[in-house]
Amino acid sequence: MSAKTLLSIFKKTDLASSLLLAAKKSGGRIELDRSGGSLQSLVVALLAEKGGRALVVAENGEEAHKLMADLKTLCQGRQILLYPGPELLDEVVLPLRKHAVSYRLRCLSLMGEKPIIVTTPEGLVSPTLAPHVLKEAILHIKKETELDRDTFIETLVGRGYRRGPAVVSPGEISVRGGIIDVFSPHEAHPVRIELWGDEVDQIRTFDPLTQRSIRERDSYSILPPREFIFSHRALEELETHGLDGAQAELYVKLREGEVPEGVEQLLPLLPFQRGSIVDYLERGDLLAWALSPLGTRRFREMTDRAFAKGALQAQFNKVAGGPQTIFLCGTQGESDDLISIRSHYKPIDKFGSDLVRLGAYLQRGKTEKRFVALSMPKEGELARLRELLRDQKISFADEPKRADARVPGLFRLDLHAGFEIEGDRMALITGPDLWEEQTLKEDDAFPVDEEQRVSFADFAELEEGCLVVHVDHGIGKFVGLSSLLIDGVRQEFLEIEYAKSDKLFVPINQLDRVQKFIGVEGGRAPKLHRLSGARWSQVKGRVRKNVEKLAKELLKLYAEREAAPGHAFPADTIWQQEMEDAFPFEETRDQLSALKDLKRDMQKSRPMDRLLCGDVGYGKTELAVRAAFKAVQEGKQVAVLVPTTILAQQHYQTFSGRLAPFPVKIAALSRLRTTKENKETVKKMKKGEVDIAIGTHRLLSKDVAFKDLGLLIVDEEQRFGVKHKERIKELKTAVDVLTLSATPIPRTLNLAMSGVRDISVINTPPKGRLPIRTVVQEFDDRVVRGAIRKELERGGQIYYVSNRIDTQDMVVAKVKKLVPEARIRAGHGRMDRAALERLMIDFYNRQYDVLVSTTIIESGLDIPNVNTMIVEDAHRLGLAQLYQLRGRVGRTTRQAYAFLLYPMKRVLPEIAYTRLKAIEEFSDLGSGFKIAMRDLEIRGAGNILGPEQHGFVQSIGFELYTRLLRDAVSDLKGHSDKKARIPCTIELQVDSFIPSDYIADGDLKMFYYRKLAEVDEYKELEELVQELQDRFGKRPPRLESLIRLVRLKLRCTEIGLTTLKQRGRDVLAEFDPELPPEPALTDKLIRKFRDRVQFRYKPQPGFTLDLAGAKNQAILDLFEKTLW
Repeated sequence: MSAKTLLSIFKKTDLASSLLLAAKKSGGRIELDRSGGSLQSLVVALLAEKGGRALVVAENGEEAHKLMADLKTLCQGRQILLYPGPELLDEVVLPLRKHAVSYRLRCLSLMGEKPIIVTTPEGLVSPTLAPHVLKEAILHIKKETELDRDTFIETLVGRGYRRGPAVVSPGEISVRGGIIDVFSPHEAHPVRIELWGDEVDQIRTFDPLTQRSIRERDSYSILPPREFIFSHRALEELETHGLDGAQAELYVKLREGEVPEGVEQLLPLLPFQRGSIVDYLERGDLLAWALSPLGTRRFREMTDRAFAKGALQAQFNKVAGGPQTIFLCGTQGESDDLISIRSHYKPIDKFGSDLVRLGAYLQRGKTEKRFVALSMPKEGELARLRELLRDQKISFADEPKRADARVPGLFRLDLHAGFEIEGDRMALITGPDLWEEQTLKEDDAFPVDEEQRVSFADFAELEEGCLVVHVDHGIGKFVGLSSLLIDGVRQEFLEIEYAKSDKLFVPINQLDRVQKFIGVEGGRAPKLHRLSGARWSQVKGRVRKNVEKLAKELLKLYAEREAAPGHAFPADTIWQQEMEDAFPFEETRDQLSALKDLKRDMQKSRPMDRLLCGDVGYGKTELAVRAAFKAVQEGKQVAVLVPTTILAQQHYQTFSGRLAPFPVKIAALSRLRTTKENKETVKKMKKGEVDIAIGTHRLLSKDVAFKDLGLLIVDEEQRFGVKHKERIKELKTAVDVLTLSATPIPRTLNLAMSGVRDISVINTPPKGRLPIRTVVQEFDDRVVRGAIRKELERGGQIYYVSNRIDTQDMVVAKVKKLVPEARIRAGHGRMDRAALERLMIDFYNRQYDVLVSTTIIESGLDIPNVNTMIVEDAHRLGLAQLYQLRGRVGRTTRQAYAFLLYPMKRVLPEIAYTRLKAIEEFSDLGSGFKIAMRDLEIRGAGNILGPEQHGFVQSIGFELYTRLLRDAVSDLKGHSDKKARIPCTIELQVDSFIPSDYIADGDLKMFYYRKLAEVDEYKELEELVQELQDRFGKRPPRLESLIRLVRLKLRCTEIGLTTLKQRGRDVLAEFDPELPPEPALTDKLIRKFRDRVQFRYKPQPGFTLDLAGAKNQAILDLFEKTLW
């Protein structure tokens, strides 16, 4: 049943009638004595039906997201927007992040469409642009109207738009001749404005990921990117204030003509620009205040300290006589026009998956004539609920009417918390009330490229002065792009400097033969090679032999796996479908794709060996549960191997909870069980009386045996020792194996390339998951105190990382002094193992609030209640380590925080500064691979491919090594002719390059040179040509020649030509010895050129062609007419 039905039922309650009657009093204030859960959402949805704007103020960011999700469910057809506020840490105000500013400006710009906006008290009181200021700052662009290009660009840059080579985020602008790309904060997509002289010829939205156009527009409005308008008046006003600290730094940048990040901190000093979101409300609109009186009082005290005394009251004063106000949680103060209403609200007791208790509640509701609505987000959950309650003789109405309160109703709605209205005999039970674990879901998925194509070219861009590797000439230093005039023909080359000042100029159509050099961590910087020396050939020869040996070993494993007998599991059963439908979260696209791969493997007769990679909390364990259940239904046993006792206990709880409705016997084998219990479990495993055994290395003991093991699940395999891994190999021989890993992907690159292990990657974050707010700054007592108190106020816990054991007691004392009310314990890796486990279990069970720890927590257990992390001396830690640490928080839909602190007034080493900036930059969800790639650049490749390969990787660079390994495996596998063809090397004297007036930015030009060089299909080339046309406009002749050369290269490769080089007036062509020229081609060459062409067959087949004076474009014409 629908949201409309639920609302219509709610309207018939006495509570709703009282609310609607009170709302008729224009400008009056309504007060509910109490409310909570989704009742607040229903009340707002009811009062917002009249169609005006609505501003809902939630207690905090977490509650705001819940209310927003509820309102999207209940108010379909209305715009529901989030207006974020700055973070308050006691009296410290954290600056708004760039994307938060974009959200705020979008909300303000859409006020004319009368949306429902959800915010926090911080959002309510924080200054923004006044309505008249924002209105005057909006630029409107229309087709077929005049636009002064230079003035337009100057205005946008002056407003704070960042100019760069490409537009990917709101607040950015890119200019290429008469094409201007700009991304306004309020729009879903950026726009491409194409000028014809001074007239707007075209306006097209485009995808920031692909840079390809989406659709044409007739007009486009451009908002300022910051909540601050730069002007001389603003500078003059700021000069009158005694600025210091961050405000002084921002002012200096403004004086220099830059509109910096965080400039909003200066807005409170500009009364002629300053306003608040309340200024955008009008008479007839609605303001809903969802804070309790205690929360209001506490927040009033905080805003008095952080903003200005009376800041909150000032916003309430603005509302008087304007929009209607409803206080959802009790008395907020005396008021003559306050209408008080009793709600008879009561929160629903959690059922904890106890369906017997739910059945009793529904039967009692039937007796008491109470209408009960059960709300679940998925059809499968509703069907399962109907089935499970049938045994208790409980039926549900398909379309309930208010008059028949004895029959409960099932609603496919995603609401966050239930309630009872005692006087009205109505109740709502939601998924989170019924099941043990639930999560909030939003309908805004984060965009992830459909093809998870991984290329080092995307991450390891060439920079002037960096080391590079040329496949044929070795290691040199990249100097830059050079334009050379040779025999009257201008071309662009990559200039590489070698030993003894040797220079190599690489044609840009051979850019695929050059990669950035990435060595190994701690390895010496390699020496530059000589162009004429033999050392590079010798080094590459040694590496090639090593690679071939490694490839053979990998393929031997591959062959053994293919030949080994295994068990082919059947297709999914009804039980399997029921179990999967009961999953309370919404699966992501990547999860579903990985699940499809996993089931396909299990249904084959050969043993599965699949590696499942994904960031923490991305749903790997759920897929493991589904695989285990599939195996158990076939009568097979499952072993789940984990590295720590605590993780074993957590997995035991997860598996038990998910499979509780089914007859599956699950047992745990670890030190948390008594010796007697463990012995009994081992006996049952041998007899087949345990279906799923979960344990640590104890599972690998020789006394442990299974009656019929069918599936082995290994969590974080790399954390087991050598002896344990040997035992794992023994278990692997004839059973399906699923390995889970949150480790950054590069550690498994060799497996991915070789095909020895099948790999699935989960890159899509769960819906509702928020990026971790990462703050990098100097140590500040106020920030530490504010961060801890903020987490404690929402009932959460805190990791405090201090990596020196000898100073832990001092750190504990310091934290205790800052936050006396906090319960604090300390732990480190040198503690007795049992004591450490007890400490972590106590933390998991919320026996204390703050865990002061060394970095041992980076590989600890998942604790959803820990959502704040403070790291002291963060500059001493590696990038991957910082990323792993940060991943310990943010496991749920709560906003998580990571404070990476370094000592005050300390000048950081460059590498430490680079790491901290990178971790702050990559705060988006699913940044694991980006972090790994950046760490690879900063530290080197480490021991990714094993100690045997360490020296070889250092000698030729990581990318070339992995390319050689991939090629060797491909050759040994005997891939098709098409894949084995050698790309043709073309050197023709043709004007062919990207002119600087077409693409001015050097990095962007290099990017497209590389893309052109890596093209290996005609379709791919045509798509790239369209992209260039779309993004940069009409192609100049020299670029057109370059495209023709690339097309010619594809054709030459197709017919077996490996070389096409011009030497003076002749062109020398060579064929692959294994792919001699077709007779039809030789006949065509002889007929067309007669004595101008000479063929040879030794030492390599080919021909020499006299160009007869043909130059430049005529050379391309000649070959295009001949080779097609």
